[in-house]
Amino acid sequence: MIDKQANVIFLFDNVAGTINSYDYAADKPLKKLSLDIGLGYAAMGLIDSKTEIYAPTVDGWLFIIDAATLTVTDKIFVGGENVASAAVFGDKIAVSATERSQTYSYENNVKIYDRKTKKLIGRTAYYDNTHLLNLEGSSEFIDITFNITPTQLTYFKLDNDGKPIVKFEDKYHGDHNLDPTILKSFPDGKKFITGSHGTVYTSDLTFESDLNYYGTNYTDFAFNQPGTIIYCSELSNKSITAISYPAKTVLKSYVTKLQPLKLFRDDDSLICVSTENVYGYKAVIFIEKIKL
Repeated sequence: MIDKQANVIFLFDNVAGTINSYDYAADKPLKKLSLDIGLGYAAMGLIDSKTEIYAPTVDGWLFIIDAATLTVTDKIFVGGENVASAAVFGDKIAVSATERSQTYSYENNVKIYDRKTKKLIGRTAYYDNTHLLNLEGSSEFIDITFNITPTQLTYFKLDNDGKPIVKFEDKYHGDHNLDPTILKSFPDGKKFITGSHGTVYTSDLTFESDLNYYGTNYTDFAFNQPGTIIYCSELSNKSITAISYPAKTVLKSYVTKLQPLKLFRDDDSLICVSTENVYGYKAVIFIEKIKL
């Protein structure tokens, strides 16, 4: 994740349960936190002018972490065998859990909490083990499953109090390329992009387009502020391609030093988290800054 105000990238080792912070403006590592438990997809929020990280764990907890110091300040017991991901909506936190105290099915496994009181506000869902993505600037979010085939996609909406009021599944059920590990909202929150082909959906789960269906292996995406240019990192080519949208015209290509994994845009620069594989192991993590 990125904190653009602080010029900090947060790097997660989800297996080892470690979080590292890195100042990409000064090119130096900052802090490290070891939770010693497997992590799900974390989220970041701003509470009382402080940036917090919400790190879900495989044993049912949601850790609340001060982003500046990487110290644990609080935690919420969510329950179940796993907390797969989190998403933030102001002072409300949604988590994808496997906690079935209300039902034997999975239809209530997204739980919404009030950050300040830590109280449960409501529950919703169709599936467990999903990656939640909040659609920028809204009380809407989607989730993508990562434990069933075909991969499923769901839309949710919260009211002003954080209670879930709308949910529905997509109508395609596996027809298009979905990937819970590659998932970004457009800046206006009206679309999102996922998958190695660059699959674009509108917020109402209508398929809109693939950036490139054949011969491409995108690993992540970033945008200019209007959302009219999509920057696509390509692992095999060691490059980032700028593509206009919706025209899908290739505008420019940027060469990376290593294989690009995750991508962010900060003002007039791309911040790229790259890696180099040595004998099948990810031996190096490298932060690249590319001037646009």
